[in-house]
Amino acid sequence: MKVVIIGYGSIGRKHAKILSQNFKKIKIYIYTKKTIKNFNCFKDINEIKTINPQYIIIASETHRHYKQLKFLEKNFKKIKILIEKPLFHKFYNFSVKNNEVYTAYNFRFHPLVIRLKKFLKNKDIYDVNLITNSYLPSWRKNISFKKNYAGFKSKGGGIILDLSHELDFLYSIFKKFKLKYVEFNKKSKLTHDTEDNLKLYAQSKKTHISVDLKYYSKNEIRIFLIDGKNFSVLLDLKNNVLKIQERRKTFLINKPFSQEDTLLEMHKVLINNKNRKFLCSFNQGKDVLKIIEKVKRFK
Repeated sequence: MKVVIIGYGSIGRKHAKILSQNFKKIKIYIYTKKTIKNFNCFKDINEIKTINPQYIIIASETHRHYKQLKFLEKNFKKIKILIEKPLFHKFYNFSVKNNEVYTAYNFRFHPLVIRLKKFLKNKDIYDVNLITNSYLPSWRKNISFKKNYAGFKSKGGGIILDLSHELDFLYSIFKKFKLKYVEFNKKSKLTHDTEDNLKLYAQSKKTHISVDLKYYSKNEIRIFLIDGKNFSVLLDLKNNVLKIQERRKTFLINKPFSQEDTLLEMHKVLINNKNRKFLCSFNQGKDVLKIIEKVKRFK
């Protein structure tokens, strides 16, 4: 199998490393302006037509996704395309007809997230609180946080787009929810011109939802707190712990799992044609993008 990775930033490197270490029968090509010793590289996107790959990963800056996908849709048929989340930097009324396209919401492949969703099915949920504190300078070791695309509107950055795993989680549970209150702005000097925090309150039927995201907190956490009829749940994605208290019983599950592990599981599904039920389809990615747009435009 020939695989093309478009972009060789932090996430592009991860994809290349995971694929090269875990799949022996693939040949990797990387579209980048950089020179990389261990991979076949090219600088003209039209060279993809000569390579004729079966699998393409769009891992470029978010604002480039739309143009690159249009190019692939025009020039290829019946190939698999994985686009890093979020799908685009803004919503486009664009449909794919020629290829299989998926959005890389890889948290869907975390075993504790899978276990939590299974537990929540058909449950009477009262409250969902999602809290993510992150510190932008600690994100990527290979580049200065001042150059990170997350800090630039022109590159499709900002906390709402970049930390949209939480919005995808809500979408996968509720499909629809009504926004009640949204506040986001730039408080720190860690970004160039993008928002570095978000507070969101919403409602889905009788379920109250809150989301709290930060780029500037050294108290780095990623936790989901969920309460409902006769149960309470704590999912700690930093420490890979899921605690379920139901009636008089308490279940504690500790399953060490990294971001690389979730990416590997996602690639296994796409390369080996395994069960695809955890994948985020192109249309689902568009639905999440619609939610992102509503959040950004809320008044």
